[in-house]
Amino acid sequence: KSQIILKNILLNPTRIEAYKILQKMGAKLEMTITQNDFETIGEIRVESSKLNGIEVKDNIAWLIDEAPALAIAFALAKGKSSLINAKELRVKESDRIAVMVENLKLCGV
Repeated sequence: KSQIILKNILLNPTRIEAYKILQKMGAKLEMTITQNDFETIGEIRVESSKLNGIEVKDNIAWLIDEAPALAIAFALAKGKSSLINAKELRVKESDRIAVMVENLKLCGV
């Protein structure tokens, strides 16, 4: 199986929410803290795995920047995935939901 190690990744509570969702979907993802001074920094080891659909309805505001990457994971997962109460994604800087839908369509999803 393939794997990748991402180094010097910000692992504060708002950033790791997306990683927790991926783990709940079945991602083989391991986080290791390497530095905990001003901000929590670490490594993420990811191994190839099959993802399952998920319903996410908590902490959506924490996922604004991670939503596009999660949309790809949702599209590739087995089964239905959904973000509930995601209206915040429509009002920050751009309508991220519309942009994600448009880009997924361009990819044939």
